[in-house]
Amino acid sequence: MTNGQLAGMIFAVVGGPGLLLILIGVIIRLVQKKKMQACTMQTMGAVVDYRFRGEGRMQPVVEYEAGGKTYRALRKFRGYVTVQKHNPAKPYQDSGAYVSKRDFLHVPMRAVTNLRSMAQQLWPMGSSMPVYYDPARPERAYAEKLPDRMPAEAVIFIWVGAGLVLLSAVIAGLLATGIG
Repeated sequence: MTNGQLAGMIFAVVGGPGLLLILIGVIIRLVQKKKMQACTMQTMGAVVDYRFRGEGRMQPVVEYEAGGKTYRALRKFRGYVTVQKHNPAKPYQDSGAYVSKRDFLHVPMRAVTNLRSMAQQLWPMGSSMPVYYDPARPERAYAEKLPDRMPAEAVIFIWVGAGLVLLSAVIAGLLATGIG
């Protein structure tokens, strides 16, 4: 096998999955953008429940009415940040969770963390929250706000994919020139 063939194979094996990851990231972004553009109607909903998905991830469930029917939407965040805090003197004290300007939910975790209490402090049961929904498909909605940034998953897929493509191009270039 020549260096050129080996370089092509390296580019295909490492760069191919990189291109696929970039494509997945772009598709995630386009799906979000299409949904955002369709969600043109606004109404007020009320917090009726909470979802806890483990590792500090919590979301309020917002109930709203559209076209005479009742729907539910989850408040989605761009991402979650959990910080482990160890204070042996106060193992049961929950310090507050908060949402950053970049729409990340920050949740301080302790040996014993009461996520329900934190959720109730952030979004009291029955509190009102705006809901943006698609008038053609009212079940498609965003609670509290429309996303103003690319989803973290899309950013990760695109950057990891770009890194793989760049790595494969560097390795293929070195092999093609006979340096490798």
